[in-house]
Amino acid sequence: MVNCILNKKLLLIATLLSYICNSFANNGDTFKANIDGVEVQFKVTDESTKEVQVGTGNGKCVDISTTGILDVPSSVNGYTVTSIGAMAFYSCEAVDEVKMPNTIKTIQAYAFYNCGINTINLPDGLTEIHNDAFTLCGKLKKIRLPKNVTLIQQNAFDRAAIEEITIGCKSVLKMWSDNLTNVKKMTIESTVENVEEGAFKNLRLLNTLHVNSEKVGRWFGIDNIQSLTTLSFGDNVKEIQKGAFVGATGITTLALPLSLECIGEEAFEGCTNITALVIPSSVHTIGYYAFCGCSSLSAISVNSGNSKYDSRDNCNAIIETATNTLFLGCSSTTIPNTVVKIGISAFAGSTCPSTLTVPTSVTEICENAFGNCSDLKHIEIPQSVTRIGMGAFTHSGLEEIRIPESVNNIEDDILSDCLSLKTVILPSSVQQIGHYVFNGSPVEFLVVLAEQPVSLAQDAINYNSRPYLFVPQNAIPLYKNAATWSNCRAVFPINHVIYGNNTKLYGEEINADNIKWNFEYADDSSLWWIDGITISVEADKYSPVGEYKITVSHSNEYAISRQEFCVAEDGVLTITKAPLTATVKNVTINQGEEIPSFQIEYSGFKLGENESVLSEKPTASTIATSQSPVGEYDITLSGGEAQNYEFSYVNGKLTIVESASGISNITSSTESSAISCIYDIKGNRFSATKSIKELPKGIYIINNKKVVIK
Repeated sequence: MVNCILNKKLLLIATLLSYICNSFANNGDTFKANIDGVEVQFKVTDESTKEVQVGTGNGKCVDISTTGILDVPSSVNGYTVTSIGAMAFYSCEAVDEVKMPNTIKTIQAYAFYNCGINTINLPDGLTEIHNDAFTLCGKLKKIRLPKNVTLIQQNAFDRAAIEEITIGCKSVLKMWSDNLTNVKKMTIESTVENVEEGAFKNLRLLNTLHVNSEKVGRWFGIDNIQSLTTLSFGDNVKEIQKGAFVGATGITTLALPLSLECIGEEAFEGCTNITALVIPSSVHTIGYYAFCGCSSLSAISVNSGNSKYDSRDNCNAIIETATNTLFLGCSSTTIPNTVVKIGISAFAGSTCPSTLTVPTSVTEICENAFGNCSDLKHIEIPQSVTRIGMGAFTHSGLEEIRIPESVNNIEDDILSDCLSLKTVILPSSVQQIGHYVFNGSPVEFLVVLAEQPVSLAQDAINYNSRPYLFVPQNAIPLYKNAATWSNCRAVFPINHVIYGNNTKLYGEEINADNIKWNFEYADDSSLWWIDGITISVEADKYSPVGEYKITVSHSNEYAISRQEFCVAEDGVLTITKAPLTATVKNVTINQGEEIPSFQIEYSGFKLGENESVLSEKPTASTIATSQSPVGEYDITLSGGEAQNYEFSYVNGKLTIVESASGISNITSSTESSAISCIYDIKGNRFSATKSIKELPKGIYIINNKKVVIK
């Protein structure tokens, strides 16, 4: 009886133990559940907290043929669903959308690899996204990363087709953001606290960006930022950090948020298409070069109520109120007469006015103030300015500049690489000229008013463009002997006189191009081409001999007239008589013959003229008469008058020869027709010859005519 009772108790205990064991699963156990008619596999991840994941972790959680929308429940069979397991939807190309509950904390590796989802909502409770979770999701166009995500592993979005992304997670790292190469539109929410520098440098298609994080950093690369065309900010943004949008040339409109307090150095440098800028009243810091190179800026203003900056007198500039420093200017800036300093890079890279007058209130022009201002041609600097900083006008479009007497030191690079710079005037007060001041600038005329050679850095003047140096008259020997000034082409005195006295021959071409100028102190005749001078004359090649006015003038319209160091004076063009040569021809006669009329030929007539323009022709005469003995006599030319010609003469010879006795019909000749017979004057007959030129010198009877061969 006792044994029977004991056996029954043992059986009951065994049954209870079996029941208990079957009622509690182990970690790693899997089961299936029907979700909206779809059989889904789950895996127990933590039995103690009753948590499961979707999928077994080594394969798909649903049949590969599953289509449509899958709504993952927050709990199943008494377990909370907290994770999408590894490879849960691997290559489920027919699944369009997976809805997740807020209980999901982790999306494991390859969870949606090559999945066909086009829509997915990541829950706010999500904290981790593992490797390749969304790799090759070719239909997924839009995604939002919620604020509680703390871990996104490498390649989480590799080759996904995401075009629009909203980022709310606290940190963004390059290790996963590099894969977002198809993104065109991005929103950064206020919950974002840290974005790694260069995190979005591979987003080469990004064109629209809205930022509402407190800080905006240098997230982009110079190569991809150019695609950005639309930029907006939320009211949580307080700081735009150094270089945040350098080179964003596609941005045309910039609306800074009213919450903004700080704009870092180079924040918008090189944004060449921004046309207008309004600084909110909340801004208290603007870094150097923040808007350097914004060449299209034409309107700048500061909202009223700003305690640090202002744009007084509608000047289209930013003025630092406490120091009266012009911080930023543009093409339409008018410098107020209360400004005392033009700040570092104030106009650098902007489209400056072509002509700028600096007010007399200004005492300092700072470093790079007008650097790369290619439109700036002329600037008038007042005597109030005592310092011009290094590189103040480097790479600008200046054509000429006068440094005022109030400046003592010409600092490094201030006029380097100014490719249109021709004329520089330095004051008598200047004591030192620094390194590379004129390097790369084709300065032609350098005027130094100092009477003692100024200390000049050896590399101050460009070797390839040696200027003409103008100095006070008594300082010329000093500058010529100063080794550091040897790079100048030639030294001239200030007030060097250029005058236009010239002489031309009648009939020569006359125009401004072939009338060279003369110089009062010239020791370099090549200076006749000096720029900025024009010449005109009231004569041409048809004008008769006489004097004509030459007008010499400064043609330039520069703010600085070269009249101050190069004086132009009118001159006289004298047209002189052209040389005309009269030549009398030689003649031979028999003794006893009358002296013939002499034939005169001319060479040197101009403009197609001939002896008809001679008011009196030259005459030819000789002392010989018909009774003169045999011999040679000079034929002399004299006289003659012409308005535009000066005569020179080539006299001739009259030769008288003996008459040949006993021979009739003898005449003087130098040529003959057909030769039949030849005799000398003694009557001896010569053998036949083809030409008179073959006979030796002498007197012959040829065809019954006397011929003298000379």
